[in-house]
Amino acid sequence: MSLTTKVTALTKLLGRKCSVKLQSGYDFVDKLIAIETEKEGAFLIFEKAPVRYNFKEISSIEKYTEE
Repeated sequence: MSLTTKVTALTKLLGRKCSVKLQSGYDFVDKLIAIETEKEGAFLIFEKAPVRYNFKEISSIEKYTEE
């Protein structure tokens, strides 16, 4: 699956609270507010996160549902 296809699929999560797991093992819940695409790749921007995350850093992202 190409990067463009993956980013397009992520647009359904824009404005929603997401459960995110990073390649490093760190995980968090935050609202996805923007997706930026640049020559260097795609970057995800979350409401409360202090940095933008390169799509390659993320091992999984899905809509957050409270249990």
